Parts: sequence; C-alpha cells; structure tokens
Amino acid sequence: PGGATIKGLREARIGSWNDINGNDAPTTDYTRNYMTLWFDHGVNPTNGTYSYVLLPNKTSTQVASYATSPNITILENSNQAQAVKENVLGITGINFWQDARKTVGGVTSDSQSSVMTRETASDFEVSVSDPTQDNAGQIYIEVAKSAKNLISKDPEVTILQYTPTIKFKVNVKASAGKAYKVKFGLTGTQTANPAPIPLPNLYEAETLPIQLMTDGIIVYNDTNASGGKKIGLITS
Repeated sequence: PGGATIKGLREARIGSWNDINGNDAPTTDYTRNYMTLWFDHGVNPTNGTYSYVLLPNKTSTQVASYATSPNITILENSNQAQAVKENVLGITGINFWQDARKTVGGVTSDSQSSVMTRETASDFEVSVSDPTQDNAGQIYIEVAKSAKNLISKDPEVTILQYTPTIKFKVNVKASAGKAYKVKFGLTGTQTANPAPIPLPNLYEAETLPIQLMTDGIIVYNDTNASGGKKIGLITS
C-alpha cells in the first residue's frame, strides 16, 4: 500500500544442519534455491515508514489486481502504535508500543499489548496478549462500542462494563505472551453492567497512634484506624 521499491535476489544456497547447530548435527551439505525480498531503508533513516501485505498462493496477476485496490486500511503506523484493518473480514490487528493510554481504531489500551478484534453483525471478539512478557499485572482495554451480553471469555478476563462502551481487564501475569479472548454479543437482551470493583479504604496517617524509637509491624483494628484492619509499619 502506498507503493515502494522492493529489491530481490534469487540464489542457490549451500549449508548443513551443523552450520545451524554444531551439537552433533549432520554435516551433509544441502543445496536449495531461495528468493530474498527486502526493502532498503537507507542509511540512518529518520521517521521512515513502509507497509506491505503478504498474499500467499497468489499468482502475479492476482497480486497485480489486489495492488490496484487493497482491501485493507492502515489505521496507524507510528512509534506509538501500528494498526491495520482487513475490511472484508472485519478483522483489526493493533500493536500498542508504549505503557500509556492510547486509542487506535476505537480500541484503547493502557499498556504495551497486541490486540486483535473481529466484528460481525451479531458479535464482537477481542484477543489481548502481552508480547513483552514483562507485565506482571493487568491490561485495561476499552472499545468504543456497546455490547448486549457476554458470549464467552477466558478466566483471566474481567468484564468491567458493557455499555456505553465495552471495558474489561486482562490478567497477564506469567502469561508468557499467551493471547486471552473474550467474545461479546451485539444483539439480544441488554446485560446490566457489573457492579464497580470497590477500592480498598486507606487509613489516615494523622489519626494513627505514634510510637517513637520503635521498629515493628502493628495491626490496626476498627477502634484505632478507619476502614477495618490495616497493617502499618512503624520505624524510628
């Protein structure tokens, strides 16, 4: 999409499994023909961009026909997010590159994540993963549309809201990059939004007893701290 000059190299390559893994791998040489295609970025490019579509099993005529009218829409191609929509299949793929709230194509994420959506006349499906494998908490997703009900979800997904926008969170701790899925119904009886998740009540530090020259852990109860039992650390 947008046009670009692609370079190509067709060549016969010779190698053995031992070249790849020298740990007792066979040393027999094999010869195979390969076609290499690449886009030349130039030297030290600044804010350069490019895009491409893979069309497996297409003839040169079919590729030329597709190139005149691609059925995709590039929603964003930046250092914050990259997103493409396949218009015929109703599938959108988004990579969010930063741990910051970002909206692309009606989908908002608060963390680095890979998100895919698929919409039909009757349902809306989302998959979310943490490709960094570093997030030990939650990824919060909001979609700028409403849902009527829940069709299915993975246990790691918690629904926060059906309407006026879809909101849910995904626990990606120790997920190893796994994608978690949730599927919403767009027709039928409206399901009420779940009750808000209560926030813990924090005690006010100025109301707590002061102990000097003491290192220890004190359990505060309802009589001397607001919000029920809390643990306070007292240090000298």
